[in-house]
Amino acid sequence: MFSRRAKVLWVLLVVSEMILVAFSFQLSYFARAIAPEFRQFYLSAGTFTGLLLAAVSLWAVTGLAMGQYTRPAKFEVLPTASQTTKQTIWFGLFLFAAIYLLKLGDVSRLFVGLLILCNFLLQLAYRLAAHRMRGFLRSGIAQPQNFLIVGTGPKALDVLRSVESNAEAGERV
Repeated sequence: MFSRRAKVLWVLLVVSEMILVAFSFQLSYFARAIAPEFRQFYLSAGTFTGLLLAAVSLWAVTGLAMGQYTRPAKFEVLPTASQTTKQTIWFGLFLFAAIYLLKLGDVSRLFVGLLILCNFLLQLAYRLAAHRMRGFLRSGIAQPQNFLIVGTGPKALDVLRSVESNAEAGERV
């Protein structure tokens, strides 16, 4: 009954994190390209596009594989930081492997390192801020979603527990 709303929210979360990866990519590219102490750094259009698509896809795939988007988020600082760190490590390993396997040419390791670091910081800040945003949206814009359970028995109790477990998302019986 509320799974459709949850799916929409998780899709928005995945898409917003993919946008952050793309932003981190651009930020890292420009930072690496303007660094005066290093040799010239440019990626061809094909390499740039391939690496950007690989990075964005790998972030989403690692998050899905780790169950990042399938369980309710509690947005506590230490678990959020731990999950983001683990996802970033796997993302970095897979990104280096993709660069090698796709033969994307001479890609600067400094650029990839900047991308991983920048992405980690942005994702962590975003995930920690999401809790405050969700609370603001729930209290200021969205009305709580009420449920009426008609019936008794184990199925009714399962529905009751499920709704009560989402109380912080604005759902109540």
